[in-house]
Amino acid sequence: MITARGTGKPGVGGMKRIPILWRNLVSSNSTTKLIYKRLERVWRKTVPQKILPGCVILLSYPRSGSHWTRYVIESITGYRTLGARDGVGPGDTSLWIDTPISSKVHIPKIQSGVIAIKRHKLRKFELVGAPIILVVRNPSKAIISHCLDWATNPEAINQATIEFIDMVRSAESRTKNIQIVYFEDLVSGDRTIVYAAIEDLMRKLGVVSYEKALNCFTSELDTHAKRSFLTLERPTTTSTLAPSHKDLILTQSLINTRICSASNEISTLRVLVDRYDLTDDNS
Repeated sequence: MITARGTGKPGVGGMKRIPILWRNLVSSNSTTKLIYKRLERVWRKTVPQKILPGCVILLSYPRSGSHWTRYVIESITGYRTLGARDGVGPGDTSLWIDTPISSKVHIPKIQSGVIAIKRHKLRKFELVGAPIILVVRNPSKAIISHCLDWATNPEAINQATIEFIDMVRSAESRTKNIQIVYFEDLVSGDRTIVYAAIEDLMRKLGVVSYEKALNCFTSELDTHAKRSFLTLERPTTTSTLAPSHKDLILTQSLINTRICSASNEISTLRVLVDRYDLTDDNS
């Protein structure tokens, strides 16, 4: 068990828009990407991360709410989470604990134990036996939100749906006891639902003595949401990408049908089918 030491108050650092743009630039340029990887290796050797006993993997498909989930965890527990790039690069470091980013390559100014590691896919070589918490948003909404060109590229949606299914399948291959956190509950307009969802998350993380911080967090929920840049949808860049209602329903139906089919052999998907009522005519 891990004793919470967070305050539940809004933090003072975290993810900013400029570093996110920088991260995207790094990924698109071979030279900067090579430099970035070298900096990562130096950082790992210089300041090894202290992984707490019981550290969990937060597994999620992109645009499913891992950003907000990590922010909640850090605010209440007082421990760091690591991003998909191991918390060494700009834009994917801990969200609540770190001080604001002042340079393009971000080195966290506060070192503390790591309670959770974000992943969009599992790595074969790390944290064998680590508990897995699956952060889930309605699959069709997450997939469509992630695929910016889905309206003009149906193949992108097909591939993204396969990746979603493979992510869940790989988690089941690691452990049969997958814990699920539903993003819709964490951002509900009902504070009672949010409180219960965060309380459930703390139990899944094995955290105790979190009640005071949780009460403070829910009392300042609006401030936290603004502080963490909570957003669900990316705006379309051109009018040609704006889908019609008919296209949207059809795409959702195709995603749901594929997930329903895969749920016959993946029990965790069956849970999601029941939770979100993923039928062919689901809207």
